[in-house]
Amino acid sequence: MAGAFNPNRVGGNAAVQNVAGALTGNIPASLITSSSGNGTALVTGSAVSGIKYYLEFVVRNYFGASGTFSIGAATPSASLSNFIGDNAMTYGFTSDGNIWNAGTSSSGGIAYAPGEFQSQSVGVLLDGADNQLSITTNGTTFSSTITLPSLEALLIGARVFHGTDTQVIYVPQTQYAFAIPAGYTSWDNTSPNYADRTKETTTTTGTGTVTTNGAVASYQTFATGLGSLSTGIVTNYTLLSGNNTDWETGQGTVVVQSGTTTISRDTVFQSSNGGNQINLTGTSTIFCDLTANFINQLAALS
Repeated sequence: MAGAFNPNRVGGNAAVQNVAGALTGNIPASLITSSSGNGTALVTGSAVSGIKYYLEFVVRNYFGASGTFSIGAATPSASLSNFIGDNAMTYGFTSDGNIWNAGTSSSGGIAYAPGEFQSQSVGVLLDGADNQLSITTNGTTFSSTITLPSLEALLIGARVFHGTDTQVIYVPQTQYAFAIPAGYTSWDNTSPNYADRTKETTTTTGTGTVTTNGAVASYQTFATGLGSLSTGIVTNYTLLSGNNTDWETGQGTVVVQSGTTTISRDTVFQSSNGGNQINLTGTSTIFCDLTANFINQLAALS
């Protein structure tokens, strides 16, 4: 019947059916977009050049509905008053078969069939090597891509407009219907991640990205501590220079490639250099840290 979700009438891949069924109850409102009033679900993050990211949405279109939706990327300052791709600095694939940017369309969208009772997994692929955004439906990748001007502070999201009953739901990594494609990491990893007793030395000098040398005695490496999430994962750190005087706290991205671990110094929270990156000398140490900056942010939300 129209407007009622019946898992037995879900079409498409069985894995998608299972995910859709699991998400029918207790879904946080912030993760659902509904065509009732035109809703938007946004997943914030800051991508890193060279890293490839993947995330999933589940689209539910109730029998008899004619909802239209868009999935894509936007900058934090962009307007999302209509759909993703309608305004400047928004880039979206729409379910009517088009790609949109700044109100201009071209063919190559999702081509989702409105009015049919179905549930589909829509994956978003963000290739940080060439700033390309593409999508999948039920594990099949579309050939169309969107070139983004920048990877910094992107909002990846979905917006429903036109019609009734359609829902687009952001799926956390633990409930992905499909395996993360080879060479990609989950978009969930763009939020800070932590590991206990993680400390390494480094002989990197200057103010740039740190290459680690191995764990301090009785501690573990970043690659070991962060496990399978160690490639392209954001973490907060404390860095102490080899002169045992200069220090820095901040947020960076851990990348593990061919057995080498690097940690970028993307955002400095505090430092002995007036909040700027310190100039590393000698043998320094860097460790994963629940910084005061992060704790204060949590306190402000409580």
